[in-house]
Amino acid sequence: MSAHPEAGLAQLQLHQAAAVLPQWLDRAAQEELPYGDFLGGLLQEEVTARAEAATRRRLRDAAFPYAATIEQFDFRFRPELKRQLVLRYLDPCSGYFGHPRGSWPCRAVYVGRRGR
Repeated sequence: MSAHPEAGLAQLQLHQAAAVLPQWLDRAAQEELPYGDFLGGLLQEEVTARAEAATRRRLRDAAFPYAATIEQFDFRFRPELKRQLVLRYLDPCSGYFGHPRGSWPCRAVYVGRRGR
């Protein structure tokens, strides 16, 4: 393996971890972070970047005319959708979208036909 950790991370295609490694090394030195905390934080950066990229990719592939949050959705234009019912499905405590190992970090509701 290379003597440069950034090269090894890049070779493993951990590009975000490679990009933020210098900042994490500085932080670890300043705060005297234990190795586990350092590695956990560095890997969490990669996990977060990949999740954000996957969400962007899914939204792009869905070909929505624009991105919007549930708070921006105007239920008056879709009266068959009941606001309280939709919000109940989005409640992290409801379990509707729950995953056996815990709830997903983000949820999306797609209404209507898929664009293309």
